[in-house]
Amino acid sequence: MSKSSEASENFLKGYACSQAVLSSFANDISIDELTALKISSAFAGGMRKGETCGVVTAALMTLGLKYSSDPCTTLEERKPVYKLAEEFYSRFLKRHKSLICQELLGVNPTTPEGNAIAVATIYTVRYAQFLLKMLLRFWKKCCLLKPESTTHSGN
Repeated sequence: MSKSSEASENFLKGYACSQAVLSSFANDISIDELTALKISSAFAGGMRKGETCGVVTAALMTLGLKYSSDPCTTLEERKPVYKLAEEFYSRFLKRHKSLICQELLGVNPTTPEGNAIAVATIYTVRYAQFLLKMLLRFWKKCCLLKPESTTHSGN
């Protein structure tokens, strides 16, 4: 099954966007699915505030786990991941004009009214699937752009 299909299927099963993304990459980033689900659970609904989109936060977690060098404690060791994060932000913003969940969805999913609309509308499901596919396209390109100096003990 493709990453896009897996993430979309998980989203339709009830996973939050952040969980659908991170869990679909669990094997690629050397963590188990349950750990991915737990780590990403609090990032759903724009970090529970309608703020930074769960697809975006999961993308950043994925980039960090995949491309951070060990031990990742200095600015120099983090710079390659920062560069990839900036590239992701740039591409995402160019296409979607925002990183904010409630702006992307058109409702605040953390309010009872907004959540009811988000859950009830096929638009939200389709848009979330679209965001997931956009992330997965970036991931494929990102793999080709892996910084040479970056290593991860799980790779």
